[in-house]
Amino acid sequence: MRKALLMFLLFAAGAHADESDSNFAGRVQMLDVAPANFTMAAAVQSAAEAASEENLAAFLNCFTPSAKRRLRDKMAMTFLQHSVSMTVIDTHVLAETKTRGEIAVKYDVTLSETRYTCISRVELAKEPDGWKINHEKVVIANTAAPQRRCFPCAGGRCRL
Repeated sequence: MRKALLMFLLFAAGAHADESDSNFAGRVQMLDVAPANFTMAAAVQSAAEAASEENLAAFLNCFTPSAKRRLRDKMAMTFLQHSVSMTVIDTHVLAETKTRGEIAVKYDVTLSETRYTCISRVELAKEPDGWKINHEKVVIANTAAPQRRCFPCAGGRCRL
């Protein structure tokens, strides 16, 4: 019901075209309103993007202060030892209050040449500057087969 109401508000009340400005004629403009589950998912997406950029400061900024302390050294070493790539595939809200939330997240993470598909439960806390990740419990982590890399200068053989 809440989602249907939000969609109605966005399209009926918030969407309009400003006919007086030719740059905006015919364009739809949306209100700057996002449901809480979007912002929780955005926090996870921000962490994935920072991890892919191997930006430790930006990555840690996605976490609560206590989580930052737990992760700082481990993630610094991970970024030094591996080429990291992380992509969020899907998220679903499991629980939400004004100050806490929990979402299920499916994502791919690649550490050097090994790719994992993970499903986890992510606990978040609402802080003054938005949702922050407090804890993650990985429920499933499947390792994909390593990608084959060919080294033509080594005789053209493919090695794992």
